[in-house]
Amino acid sequence: MKFIFFTSFLVIFAVARSQEIVDSENIGDCFGAVSLRKENSFQAEFTGKAGFNNDVSLYSKSLDLEPFNTLWLKFEEQISGSFTFNIKGLPKDTEIAVFESNQNEKCNKIYNGDAKIIYHLPIEKVKNEIVSTLEIKKEKVYYLYINTRKEGKPYFSIHSSYQPLHSDEEIKALLTIKDLREDRTGDKFTVAVVDDETKLPIDASIIVKNTKSYNALYDANVMIFPNSEYLAFDLEINAIGYFFKDVSFARRNVNSDTLII
Repeated sequence: MKFIFFTSFLVIFAVARSQEIVDSENIGDCFGAVSLRKENSFQAEFTGKAGFNNDVSLYSKSLDLEPFNTLWLKFEEQISGSFTFNIKGLPKDTEIAVFESNQNEKCNKIYNGDAKIIYHLPIEKVKNEIVSTLEIKKEKVYYLYINTRKEGKPYFSIHSSYQPLHSDEEIKALLTIKDLREDRTGDKFTVAVVDDETKLPIDASIIVKNTKSYNALYDANVMIFPNSEYLAFDLEINAIGYFFKDVSFARRNVNSDTLII
């Protein structure tokens, strides 16, 4: 009977481990990770306990500490580049690791033990200030895992920044062009929607209003109009992760044939 019970326990454990991780909103869990923007500065606070899921249970040989007081942050971009984080004020006996995952697997890849650890700072090397720069790949998701032995909810500060390292091919792949000219060989006036820091095209929804022929909703980041001195329009622009922006434009008031938003 003891042998049967032990075998049954192994089967139950294997089934439970293969089940999908719970989609938790707790920042102590991978799925609750706080998103870091391209240029980010804020104070963070530990949760006071480990997350609902033990996301790193299959990394015991790579990590020093069992989850005790955890916090997760994440970063992802469409263009490869350099990601830098600066952390100040971490308590002693704290461990840091950065996992690389795919956009379609995200935390499940970590939970299943398949994610790559691209950065690890063991507890003996954690200092009052930590600065590290990582080379990241486009369309990957990076999770910053911070775990401490200290009880309670200690604060620390973090600053992150991102510098894209892009090729012409990568930029071209980001373009979504809507050409509204009947004659594609005629003169054109171009509207381009870009990120203010990187100057790279971003996915956007653009509502064109107050025109005779072009009023509609377009999913584009480059719009091409016939270049007429009578061209005028209102735009309502929305992009995920950005504040919305409204633009009113009259061609006769500008000298350039391109409007950068």
